[in-house]
Amino acid sequence: MSQPTEETFLEISWFCAAVEQFKDYIAHETLAVSIDFEPIEGVEPVLVSINGHKIWLYVKVVNKD
Repeated sequence: MSQPTEETFLEISWFCAAVEQFKDYIAHETLAVSIDFEPIEGVEPVLVSINGHKIWLYVKVVNKD
């Protein structure tokens, strides 16, 4: 599987805009500690399809004690 490129991130600006707009709701519903728009160092991206568009997501599970 190929890794995402800068071009890939530019192509999904519409997705980032939507996530930014509903960031608090998404974080609450998914129990997210944070939502960022940069790759997470040391984490492999996951390719998912959202509404027919391929999106690279970085997900890191944390144990918040």
